[in-house]
Amino acid sequence: MSGYDETHWKAAKNVLRYLKGTLDMGITYSTGGNMRLVGYTDSDYAGDKLSRKSTTGTAIFLNDGIVSWTSQKQPCVALSSTEAEYIALASGAREAVWLRSLLDELDFPQDEPTKIL
Repeated sequence: MSGYDETHWKAAKNVLRYLKGTLDMGITYSTGGNMRLVGYTDSDYAGDKLSRKSTTGTAIFLNDGIVSWTSQKQPCVALSSTEAEYIALASGAREAVWLRSLLDELDFPQDEPTKIL
């Protein structure tokens, strides 16, 4: 294990302490209820000071439990905050379409449109 020093050891111990302290936390998935997908998207505007690219965040829930999430830099420079939000919305919609298709294959078809907020 060459290249590791005391700083790395302390960081590893901090991670283990965090994991030990959060054993009772987690994502909750309930049974029954409505099996509807709901998506949330957001973006900043030109948050990267060097490239001026915005960041997109997406979270998609099924039956109130998160099933997909992402945060990524947008592929192009948005010219307005509205454009950055539309790019984020398109990313969330693309993921929702894929998840709807997957749920259909698993015999959980979505009867209503997926809301993306």
